[in-house]
Amino acid sequence: AVLCWSLTPEAVATLCQRLRAPKRQQRLAEAVTRHKATLLDWRNQPAHAVLAALTGIGGFAADRDPEDALRVIECCSGRSLDDLRGALAAASTVRAADFAGLGLEGPALGAAIRAARERRIGSEQGL
Repeated sequence: AVLCWSLTPEAVATLCQRLRAPKRQQRLAEAVTRHKATLLDWRNQPAHAVLAALTGIGGFAADRDPEDALRVIECCSGRSLDDLRGALAAASTVRAADFAGLGLEGPALGAAIRAARERRIGSEQGL
């Protein structure tokens, strides 16, 4: 993923196919190239864009670890993302169970979760 830092996601896909890179590494490199700009400048980005980028690197998926992407971004940029990790942790505390009493389900529940996570991110941004 570090070698693909300056490439576009499309160029990453092409390179990884030529090199027969493992799919996990290709997905990591594509996620980093797609979301690095938003994540590096997360305090100045709209909360919905930060949420989308964190989701894109696996920030809320049980089967993915966002740390790989965050470490690649830190390594290549020379910047710490510890404050972003704090925002991710705050947004990760929002769960479907938080809305159990509201009778929400399906898309309405998903929208409520996203909105609450955006508010947590916005709070961490100081907005």
